[in-house]
Amino acid sequence: MLVTTITLSELLHGAHRAEADDLREKRFRFAAMLERDYCILPFGVREARNHAALTAEMQRMGMGAIARCHGHSVATLNVAEFARMPGMMVMDAAPFRIVRSLHP
Repeated sequence: MLVTTITLSELLHGAHRAEADDLREKRFRFAAMLERDYCILPFGVREARNHAALTAEMQRMGMGAIARCHGHSVATLNVAEFARMPGMMVMDAAPFRIVRSLHP
């Protein structure tokens, strides 16, 4: 499983915005687990060029993508939206979803 630096940034942004201390800490722990246990795909110049072209294309159709640039599938709970993306390989993440309680 791979995670992009943009996804990690979005998760950390959500952690910083959390109003409740316990939720903030939970989100930071989740992001730390991703950094520790997953391969993080970079967002460099190549990805920026691909992202710009893809987002312009997807805005005309109505979305986003580092995975396509590297030939990876996207695991998502929003399969229908990503399946519209030309050349995107999409995997339903629902079977892999782990429900965690708010309290460790």
